[in-house]
Amino acid sequence: MKKIAIINQRYGLEVNGGSELYSRQIAERLKAKYEVEVLTSCAVEYVKWQNYYKEGVEDINGVTVRRFKTVHERIPKVFSALDSEMLSNPNAGEELSDRWIEHMGPYCPELVEYVDEHQDEYEAIIVVTYLYYTAVKSIVRIKNKAIFIPTAHQEPFIHFDMYKKVFGAADAFVFLTDEEKDLVHSIFHNEDVPYEVCGVG
Repeated sequence: MKKIAIINQRYGLEVNGGSELYSRQIAERLKAKYEVEVLTSCAVEYVKWQNYYKEGVEDINGVTVRRFKTVHERIPKVFSALDSEMLSNPNAGEELSDRWIEHMGPYCPELVEYVDEHQDEYEAIIVVTYLYYTAVKSIVRIKNKAIFIPTAHQEPFIHFDMYKKVFGAADAFVFLTDEEKDLVHSIFHNEDVPYEVCGVG
């Protein structure tokens, strides 16, 4: 059975956010045809990304979940200052962008290293949600097998210059709506990248 990975910032029965629940739904459906492994953080909440789950591997409804610890939690005052700086300078360079995404979190550098070292084990790697550290730092390392489900919508962050590299790294897209597809194409001009539009239900 071919093996695929799904990367999302949080995953668990207690996690019911939009993209997180979507990731669990597609993981549990794909397991009928693939060996599915989810790569995620140990966090259950997204304010500070405090480690809640035990680091390591567990099984949730027949899906292998590999968790990586958050190295440091988000400090609201620090993140707020960085956020203000980025919002006033969306074309910020790599140094500021890296500090911002590290504090956006969840800061799991070991997850990124794992993707870098083990990607050849997977037929495809599905990256869900464009915004967070886990997606930003992982997708640019994936070679020729990144399926990106950005769950994008109109907000200031998607216009940050740093996301050009992220959206440019996808080998294929899955959009949840035509509106999302049109938004991504209008910002990144990547209509030539293969895509499908499909929700979940």
